[in-house]
Amino acid sequence: MCVTELVQLHDVAEALKSKGGRTLAICVDDPKDSKRVVEKHQLNLSILADQNHEVIQKYGLVKPGAPPDAKDITVPAHVLIDPSGRIVWRYKSKLVQDRPDPAEIRKAIDAL
Repeated sequence: MCVTELVQLHDVAEALKSKGGRTLAICVDDPKDSKRVVEKHQLNLSILADQNHEVIQKYGLVKPGAPPDAKDITVPAHVLIDPSGRIVWRYKSKLVQDRPDPAEIRKAIDAL
């Protein structure tokens, strides 16, 4: 889990909340670790524990056999889903370190 990214999403979560939405991070880490991060950084979002990779697989966000240890890893992504369940904006990273600027996400939210 990228703690820095979660902290940067604070303003994004507030913008989404102002439009009646909510922010949900999906993480494959232990739920206890996620809870500690949310509490320590007073995050205004929920984290869904997906340790079995069920949700991330459905969104096509698993990169199989990534080096150096050939373990599957999660591809970082940001998805805006409207109330009907339709994906209205999506950013899927090409590299694990690749993340959208929070301002880009805010722009997508403002366009809703």
